[in-house]
Amino acid sequence: MANALTLSLQDSLQVFLIDGQVYTPYSGSVQTGYDLAEGVENSQIFPNTIRFKNQEGGTLKWGDQGLFGDAWNPIGGSNWIYDQAAFQPPAVSALMYDPYTGLQWPLRAEKADLTVQKI
Repeated sequence: MANALTLSLQDSLQVFLIDGQVYTPYSGSVQTGYDLAEGVENSQIFPNTIRFKNQEGGTLKWGDQGLFGDAWNPIGGSNWIYDQAAFQPPAVSALMYDPYTGLQWPLRAEKADLTVQKI
């Protein structure tokens, strides 16, 4: 980091840093899977794994620090990470990112064909 700061100042007028403070709501009665890099909110796995411990069914109320930060566009989506907690559960994806490696695994896809065309 020290080398990056020194070298970046030699070639630029500004250095942009991101220092974010975030939280993940926690309840001892709820279990879920999550992505190591993106946490629970942007994880594709949490809608398929979230559940109450020792209970079947129920209603989960979600608290978030930035909900409704931008207009929700069902066609174009939103560029806010906090909106993804509401978008991910009803989304139907054919593939899912592995929470450890980032590689894609079939979620609802049975088969995929790949055609390479040389131009």
